[in-house]
Amino acid sequence: MTKNPQEGLEAALAKAPVVPVMVIEDVKQAVPLARALVKGGLPVLEITLRTEAAMDCIRAIIAEVEGAIVGAGTVLTPKQLRD
Repeated sequence: MTKNPQEGLEAALAKAPVVPVMVIEDVKQAVPLARALVKGGLPVLEITLRTEAAMDCIRAIIAEVEGAIVGAGTVLTPKQLRD
């Protein structure tokens, strides 16, 4: 059975008044930016897959930012969806 990538989306979106959509070029910026947003009351974050650093940014935020709910946006390929 394949996991539904949309599962839990509605519950996640209900946790914040807006969802920042972030295009991050440098993975070193990801964690501090995510921490600031979560601290400011925006725990749901979308990282677009428009940059080469995007997947590493997602992984870093998931590993290091407590309370962050991270999603990927601008998913264009099956490989990106699997990743």
